[in-house]
Amino acid sequence: MTESDSSQPLAKSFPFFWILMGALPAFLPLLHYWGDFSKYFYMGDEWAQLHQIDAWGYWTWVFSFFGENFMPVFKLVWSAILFLGDGSYFLFILVQFQMHSLVVFLLGYLLRQWGLSWFVVLFSQWVMALSHTHIEILMQSIQMSNLLSYSFLLLLSIYVSDRVLNKKGFSNSSCLMIAMLSLLGALSFSRGLLNGSAVFATFALFGLMKKPITERWLAPALSALVPCVAVALLTAYAVFGATGSSSDGLQVVETGKHFYYHLSLNPFFQQLRGLEISFGLTVKLLIANAMVLVMGLLYARSRLKALVVFFVFFFLGNGLLLSLGRSHTSLDTVGSWRYQYGVLLCFAPVVAILVDRLLGLIRVSTIRLVLQIVIICWISGRVYDHWELHSPVWSESRGTEIREAASAENIDPEAISISRFLGVTDEQAIELIKKYHLH
Repeated sequence: MTESDSSQPLAKSFPFFWILMGALPAFLPLLHYWGDFSKYFYMGDEWAQLHQIDAWGYWTWVFSFFGENFMPVFKLVWSAILFLGDGSYFLFILVQFQMHSLVVFLLGYLLRQWGLSWFVVLFSQWVMALSHTHIEILMQSIQMSNLLSYSFLLLLSIYVSDRVLNKKGFSNSSCLMIAMLSLLGALSFSRGLLNGSAVFATFALFGLMKKPITERWLAPALSALVPCVAVALLTAYAVFGATGSSSDGLQVVETGKHFYYHLSLNPFFQQLRGLEISFGLTVKLLIANAMVLVMGLLYARSRLKALVVFFVFFFLGNGLLLSLGRSHTSLDTVGSWRYQYGVLLCFAPVVAILVDRLLGLIRVSTIRLVLQIVIICWISGRVYDHWELHSPVWSESRGTEIREAASAENIDPEAISISRFLGVTDEQAIELIKKYHLH
């Protein structure tokens, strides 16, 4: 994308109102399965946060590391909801859905900002809003870190896009804003390190190709990258350097396997359903992913190539960071539901752009409109329908059973049937429930 490309007028966009409407379906799972969502309770890593607050003190906990995660921004938000809600877990659920809706809205805003059609925007928004694979992100408060990070990713993208598309340039103050948004994302979630990195990579690629996105590209690119690098170095030192732990190093072979599986299985393994993981399947899905991304790039109009490249970089970086951080886990976990949110965020728009260009070959506008409506309705139903199967099951195992264990008259003090976390026994969990009024 060249500077001259960015000066071309944007395609006539549809009313802003429809982006707001496009974000509303994000609340549908909550409204539809309200009873199930009201049953969820603290579990696993959430108990680790409660225990650490209690044992270390609040501010020590905020600025401490949790595994390979350094996320004080998330901890400040999470603890604020904990204290303001007087321990109510359902308040976490409500906030999660509000943040989910915000992500869907911001995605639609970004796509509309680039002049994409109503079909691309609504297709992308409704896939993100309704996918049943988001259940693990939306029912577990610790996963709010994901939603915070993706919100800052989209805010950063929108801000940078506005400066580029409207030829505003990048002043020192705008570079400072870029650095701040990049830093907030990096301090919200471990994979928030990708936010500024993907922006930098996009700027750098077009700059090196002598087709810069904007004249003064190096300053905003570095402004996006430096906060991510700083947080990454701090995390690497704290997790590896300070302890001197090397274990088996980075386990290059296992990391490579996981990276291959991430690029292959996500997102179609979960979306197609009923598939069994095998090497043959990964080859087929990798070819499918490559075809979508390459064709998306080829079919994207000149201006849009920068946006598609950004999504591709984020997809690749997401797989790499997951591989580095989770190479010790089974390959079967690569396609887990919690990993689908970020993948769909960058994949759905590329698929939508590709489908939109193919539909554009139909010259009869009425037929094209009917097909667009049918495709959006079909894909929305397809990604949503399995909520019916999974919502009652998840609420039982991650809600009802935990609440029953916590309210039992006789407990085994050394068991972990309440927290389901090795570091917090049932006796400690009961103490935390009383202290923080968890309900």
